[in-house]
Amino acid sequence: MNEDKKVENVGKVVEEMLGINDIVEQYALSPVYVRRMVQKGKLVPDKKVHINNNQNQFKYLFNRTTVEKWRKGCTTGVRARTDGRRKYNLYMTKEEVRQYEEFKKSTNFNGIVQLSNPGKSK
Repeated sequence: MNEDKKVENVGKVVEEMLGINDIVEQYALSPVYVRRMVQKGKLVPDKKVHINNNQNQFKYLFNRTTVEKWRKGCTTGVRARTDGRRKYNLYMTKEEVRQYEEFKKSTNFNGIVQLSNPGKSK
């Protein structure tokens, strides 16, 4: 029976497990930020190891794929676009808006820029 278990485990790929400090070093993040994401449930550990019997202290371990998926989902802001574009706010005076419009016409620039309140600009 033990031989059957060994044969089943041969085909499985064992992933590298990362602790919070490993994530901090490899992804240049703050340890407080990573712990906060674990606490909020946005980064779920794959394994929780009890390290101190007297106190409730745990070591959280994460598969590399779990961390990669989490990073892909949270690298941009809350209202992030899914098409790869970034959203920027430009603050311009009426004269700068006029210059921008001239620039667009002369260069055939077809970037998307919307004026939020063109009547309210100074």
